[in-house]
Amino acid sequence: MANHEDAIREGAPPHLEPGEEILAAMVASPRGSTTAAMGGAAGIIGGTKAGGQVGAAAGAGLAVGRNSGLVLTPTRVVTLQLAISMMGSVKEVKGLLGSMPLAEIDSVDFKRMGAAGVLTVGAGGGEFKLEAKAGPAKDFAEAFARAKG
Repeated sequence: MANHEDAIREGAPPHLEPGEEILAAMVASPRGSTTAAMGGAAGIIGGTKAGGQVGAAAGAGLAVGRNSGLVLTPTRVVTLQLAISMMGSVKEVKGLLGSMPLAEIDSVDFKRMGAAGVLTVGAGGGEFKLEAKAGPAKDFAEAFARAKG
C-alpha cells in the first residue's frame, strides 16, 4: 500500500455504509501519545495528556486510540482500529472504533507543531486534540471545512 491515507481508504469500506464516500483519511493519536511512547518522566506526562484526550473524545461521543484511522465522509467522522507494522505502515484496517455525525462536530482546527500537526476537534460542548503528520492533518481539516460548507 502506497501510504497511510491510501491504506485506510482501501481497508475502510467494509466498516462504512454501502456507497459511503471517503473525503479524507489519516492516522491520528490522542495528543500526548508520541511523548507517552518515550518512557520515563516524559512518558508519564505524555500518557497523562493522552489519557485526558481519550476521555475528552469519549465525552464528546467519539472513541479514539493510539494510531487510529480517522475518516471523514459527507455525513460523519469515523474512527477505525488499525494494525501498524514495526516500520509504522498501516498493515490493516481491523475494525470500527466509533463514529460521530458531522452535524454534532462544531469544528476541526489544524495547527502545525514542527513536522507534526495537531487537530483540535470541537464537539459535544468540549474539545479534544489529536496528533498526526502535518500534511494529512491539514488536508483533513480543510476537507472538514468544505464538508460543513
